[in-house]
Amino acid sequence: MDPQTMAALLPILEGLVALGVPGILLGVAAIPALVIGLICWLAYRREKLVAKVLEAYRTDTHQIIEAFSQKHDECLTEFSAKHQQVVNFYTNNVQLVKSHEKMAEANQALIVNNTRALERLCVVVESMAKNQGR
Repeated sequence: MDPQTMAALLPILEGLVALGVPGILLGVAAIPALVIGLICWLAYRREKLVAKVLEAYRTDTHQIIEAFSQKHDECLTEFSAKHQQVVNFYTNNVQLVKSHEKMAEANQALIVNNTRALERLCVVVESMAKNQGR
């Protein structure tokens, strides 16, 4: 072995000798406890990271739902306004049809009266023509 390596290992060996056999055995027995502690610490860190990601996901989901809710309300308002326009058009068309029906009845009465007047005029003209021809 090289002298530098020996110089580096010498304090470690002196520490092991100072501990003695029971200290070395306790040190070896502590290794699984350290591994378990390290695993618990890593699990804790992972749990905190998952909680942080989950909170970010909840926040994003809430924002998306809020945006969709606002858009839904806008669409519903627009649809309601357009539906009201259609209802108004329908009501106006019904009134227009009723007005046309009244005008058609009035025109029918006018045509019937004009036809009767022309028939009467024809009768009068024919009788005048007969009277003049005699």
